[in-house]
Parts: sequence; C-alpha cells; structure tokens
Amino acid sequence: FRASAAVDEEPVLGSYEFCSQHNLETWVGDALELMLPSQRAAVINPEFNMARARNPNGIVMSRIKHAVPLDQRLGMWVEINGLSDGVVDRIKTLTPDQAELLLDSGFKIQKADNPSAVAMRRITDAIKQSRVAPAARGPPWRGGGAPSGGAALRGREEV
Repeated sequence: FRASAAVDEEPVLGSYEFCSQHNLETWVGDALELMLPSQRAAVINPEFNMARARNPNGIVMSRIKHAVPLDQRLGMWVEINGLSDGVVDRIKTLTPDQAELLLDSGFKIQKADNPSAVAMRRITDAIKQSRVAPAARGPPWRGGGAPSGGAALRGREEV
C-alpha cells in the first residue's frame, strides 16, 4: 500500500462503486467523497484483497488515515456524523494525540439518537485517555510497562 498518490492520479473506481464491489458500508463511500481525487486514488487504487478481512471498513479507514491529514479527517468525521457546532468547537481544543485517540474510537457513530452527545463523550474519553496513557506505560527505563503488582501492594499490611 502506497501512503500517497501522485497529485494528478485519479481513482480507478468511483467511491460508491468501490464500496459496492467490496461490500463496504455506505458511510465509507461518503468519507471517500469528502477526499481530494488524489487522496481517493491513494485509498482505492492499490490492490484490495478481501479474502480474509474481518473488518473491510477498518482496512479502508486505515488507508484513509495514511492518505489524509488529521485536520481533514476530523472535518470528515464531523460531516459523516452530522455533528453540531458545539462538537466542532470542542474538537478545536484537542491536541493532535487526543484527536487521533478520538478518531481511533470509531469513525462512524452508529445507532445513536444524538450523535453529538456521543461525540462529546468520546472527546471526554480521549482527553482522559491521553492523560492516563503516559502514566500507564511507566518510565522508559523500565521498558515502558506499568508497575508490577508487587510494587502496588508494598506498604499494605498483611491481614
């Protein structure tokens, strides 16, 4: 898979034709339509082997992640999910790492009566996760692991 396509490269298939051919959900086609033609080509044109794919939508989203800058992907996420201006304002406060965590929680908000409320919760979760993640990894000189169970129990009296 090539992460970027030549600026003048065109996709070999239309977005929805690609989705139909590979049994992808319609929202994936919507996401592809929000991309520049050269970006769509970077996602659509490389060989796409679905023989053993468990999550074909996820494969395409991984390609999109490599072909499209973060700010554009955030805009696509807002558009695909029909999110409110309040969500957009809150997204603007995120660091790039927090924004990636947000998008990693799933690109399409499904089965939600109020997708903006779900998005706000996911934003809160991404912020919390970004604060916890470095501590959970532990200091780099310890191999990046969390403290051992024994360390957590020190200082407790035996009963």
